Amino acid sequence: MEKKTFDIFNMSCPIDQLVDIETKFELLRSMDAYDDTELYVSKETFKHNLDEDLKFDYKYFIEAYHYTEEGENRTYYTLYLVPMFNSLSDKRKNDVAENAGDPENATAEDVFDYGIQIVMDRTNFDGEYDKSIMDKVASVFETIDRLKGFYLDKAQNRLGSTGWDMLDDYINGNDFLKATLDRYDSSK
Repeated sequence: MEKKTFDIFNMSCPIDQLVDIETKFELLRSMDAYDDTELYVSKETFKHNLDEDLKFDYKYFIEAYHYTEEGENRTYYTLYLVPMFNSLSDKRKNDVAENAGDPENATAEDVFDYGIQIVMDRTNFDGEYDKSIMDKVASVFETIDRLKGFYLDKAQNRLGSTGWDMLDDYINGNDFLKATLDRYDSSK
């Protein structure tokens, strides 16, 4: 007898691992006639403290973006790692707080909205938003978290900046572009 599975982010998982997104995530924004994005944040706050030089707290965000322009009808699903406000460098805290509606109480959502986020994985499907896909992403994010080093090793931009470079910038204030270019120069 063949075991039933579901697939997401190039992973195949047992169907009994599938959860409803709202068991592990909180809804921040709901898709409606005026907003084409659905956004969830993990209920749990995670800690990265394996590296002496890079310690931070973080949450996961799952975003669904429905795109219907230029004859396309497609929905993009993305899993992000977002450092918590209290983990950011002073410069980044000031930037986020200045942009936040309530600078004294900046939240993980404010950090996300400012653009301090690392793409862990993404996929897209033809058609309308489908909550069952969000459920699949919520079902595998903890596995991705356990493998986050592999995901953070991937390039985040065309220069080749890794997720680690970007986190070092966000947390410690070390310019990720300089780190990327220095790595490129040393490889010659």
